[in-house]
Amino acid sequence: MKADEEENQKEKQRLEKKRRLKERFNTEYDDGEATYFDDLKEEMQKQAQLNRAEFEDVDDETRVQYEGFRPGMYVRLEIPALPCEFVSNFDPHYPIILGALGASEGNVGYLQMRLKKHRWHQRILKTRDPLILSLGWRRFQTIPLYHIEDHNGRHRLLKYTPQHMHCGATIWGPITPQGTGFLAVQTVAGTQAGFRIAATGVVLDLDKSVTIVKKLKLIGYPYKIYKNTSFIKGMFNSVLEVAKFEGASIRTVSGVRGQIKKALRTPPGAYRATFEDRLLMSDIVFLRSWFPVSVPQLYNPVTSLLRPVGQKDSWTGMRTLGQIKHELGVRNQPSKDSLYKVGVQAQGPITWA
Repeated sequence: MKADEEENQKEKQRLEKKRRLKERFNTEYDDGEATYFDDLKEEMQKQAQLNRAEFEDVDDETRVQYEGFRPGMYVRLEIPALPCEFVSNFDPHYPIILGALGASEGNVGYLQMRLKKHRWHQRILKTRDPLILSLGWRRFQTIPLYHIEDHNGRHRLLKYTPQHMHCGATIWGPITPQGTGFLAVQTVAGTQAGFRIAATGVVLDLDKSVTIVKKLKLIGYPYKIYKNTSFIKGMFNSVLEVAKFEGASIRTVSGVRGQIKKALRTPPGAYRATFEDRLLMSDIVFLRSWFPVSVPQLYNPVTSLLRPVGQKDSWTGMRTLGQIKHELGVRNQPSKDSLYKVGVQAQGPITWA
């Protein structure tokens, strides 16, 4: 019992010693409720007062050279080669944002992008329809080509953007660093009833070597048949075209596979081909190939600031084909095969055998 009491007494003495040391430490390093941020603000305030007292009797030009432009001062900018409409149609109530471009961002070239139609936009986007992009410091109109990369690396052209997934887009526009985000709208004129932002995306690469291809189906007809060898015409127009496709795989509508062997002199565009089975004169031969598509070189900056006061939100660029047909009242003529034909009415009652 006596040993336990001595141990407890020593423990109390150690705790009391720790408490006194902690209080002495706090009194030396803690200055009331002040924090490091408060100390930093106080130091900056002292430095500002010292600068104000030092430069109080110095003129503004010298002060600007030492400490820069102070808050509340005006900065004068001189912009060369500015259109005269910008000055004559200047609206002080319309905000203007000034930005700087890099040395390489003044060039124009091909841009590879990853794009996705906005989920709230009502319609899907059609390839070769003009879009207005807000990319970096620029707003411009361009014509994108939408494509998707297959498993073998081929960039296949898409007629429309996918509904709920990303796709690739290639445009002709200003060179922008990789990873720059953008958004696209179809028009900046007036107000719209639906959601305005059509698509969003990011710049992937500045590579013009990417070839976008679309499907091409060539059709020919046999005019001479010798067992499994057939002479095909109507698919090409010259011997040179046939030479480019020598060795290509062809197929008939009935499923018979074949291969292009050699071009014939007459008629122009005819060639000799071999098949797995004998063809019939009524067979139709077709060749499935891929045709490269060129990107339209359209870069049309949005010059809404050059319009008169009150008309800055009425800028319109290139219109889509659908808008032009709607405004001109042009309707697509249906195919003759799709129209209903007046049948011959049967005479007398119909009897079934």
